[in-house]
Amino acid sequence: MRNSRHLKVITSQIENLEDLKSQLETIGTHVLTVIEKAELWIEEKENDFTFLEMSQFLTNETSKFIMKCHNIASDNNESAKAMSTSRLSVETSLSGSCTTNRDEKEFEMLKERLEKMEKTISTHSRKYKTVNQKLKDLENYSETIHSQTEQNDWIMQELNSASEFMTQIQSENELLTERITSHEHSVSKLNGVSESWQLKQKRLEEQIEQLQKTIQTNEKSNSMKVEELGKEVHVTNLAINSSNKKFIVLQDNVTALGVKVGDVSLEMQTLCKKVEEIASKVYQFKEKSLAQSSNTATDKPLDYCQLQDVLNQVVLLMENTKDYPSMYVVFSAHVDLKTTEWTLKKNMIVNCFRAVSYSLGGYDPKTGIFTASCYGIHRFRVSICTSTDQHIQLGLFKEDINQTYQTGYQYYPQVGKIPPPQRKSSNSRNRKPHQMSKSFGQCDPEDVGEFDDDFIISGNLDQSQCSDETLVATSLDQVEKTERMSRILCNVQLNQGDKLYVKSLTTCPNLQLNSYSQFKCSFLV
Repeated sequence: MRNSRHLKVITSQIENLEDLKSQLETIGTHVLTVIEKAELWIEEKENDFTFLEMSQFLTNETSKFIMKCHNIASDNNESAKAMSTSRLSVETSLSGSCTTNRDEKEFEMLKERLEKMEKTISTHSRKYKTVNQKLKDLENYSETIHSQTEQNDWIMQELNSASEFMTQIQSENELLTERITSHEHSVSKLNGVSESWQLKQKRLEEQIEQLQKTIQTNEKSNSMKVEELGKEVHVTNLAINSSNKKFIVLQDNVTALGVKVGDVSLEMQTLCKKVEEIASKVYQFKEKSLAQSSNTATDKPLDYCQLQDVLNQVVLLMENTKDYPSMYVVFSAHVDLKTTEWTLKKNMIVNCFRAVSYSLGGYDPKTGIFTASCYGIHRFRVSICTSTDQHIQLGLFKEDINQTYQTGYQYYPQVGKIPPPQRKSSNSRNRKPHQMSKSFGQCDPEDVGEFDDDFIISGNLDQSQCSDETLVATSLDQVEKTERMSRILCNVQLNQGDKLYVKSLTTCPNLQLNSYSQFKCSFLV
């Protein structure tokens, strides 16, 4: 039988070794779990952690493993000391047992076991040194990883700032590209404008040459008339000298011929003055066009309606030297700037023109109704200008005393003339045809100056008749840049007491109106 004390020492050492084995296996299992988790993150099969979180997790777990191994090594060292103490006691007991006549065979077996235990202890001490060295290497590696992590964070911050800088540079590049494109477009547009003005200048020079030829022809014809009248006077004087009986009749003829000569001379003087005025206007326009072609980049182009107006005056002067009927303003009203937000309801009278700048009477700004004070042709101009993107449709209505057809037309600024369509009914008052054609064919210069070359203002005739109300014209909705404008321009024949007003044909809530929203009336004839 073994000594109970010896068995107890050996058993405790075996238990310590088994405990060490289980602790090392637990640490190995935990290490394999951490490595597997890191490999899953690298293969992007697990996205629960960011890069910084995963790096911190590995660092913490490595530190824990090192601490556990260090604790195991410390406990193992204490166990080794206890085992050496027990070995000495065993040797002492063995020597004592030898002296007490123990069996030599048992002594040899115990000695072999002690040698095996010493070998095991030396092996475990070597493993302990190896584990200790690995722990130190792991600590150095963790420090290296920590420094690399900090360096990577700094590199990522620098890369983020560099990407933001590159994004800013790219946006600035896009802005510069857009500006260059807009400048190129404006330069090409200016080149096209200069070419169009050169063509217009050539046409103007040709028209001036035709005018000069026409004036020379008129001068020749007038001189021929004067010569013929002189011959007639001479013949008349001879007739007076030859016949005293016809003296009174011849004297009357001579007086009549003298009056005719005076009228012709006065007409010649008037014609020459008007031609000189037109030539001065043409010369001024030529200078303006030359200045415009030299300063195309800074000045706005001249209005083509000015040139067209001059040419229309020349044509009308050559066709007929009589003056057209005069025109004067009856009233002019616009939107009050204190209240620029209005809501237009369908089939309701528009009464937003409450700021009256001029009025001879007849217009009520509260109701928006105009009452004609006399019979004649009136020119009405209505405009609603808003910055909101809503379709506005207006209608010009008239309450009739007598049912009559009204005249509407379209105005084309590029041509500069208003086609004179005319409709008359049996109930309209008798007017001379040449007066109607003049009033509808002649364009008011003030009207021409209000519209740009891209606008077409239309007045549409509604030929349906009713006893109370007649739709005279509807508006045309046009868009220019950031503004939307609805306009009406038409001539209306009114009787005394007729009422005329503007209605909205659509519902438009919360309109932001500006000062270009106006309601004007002028009396033509």
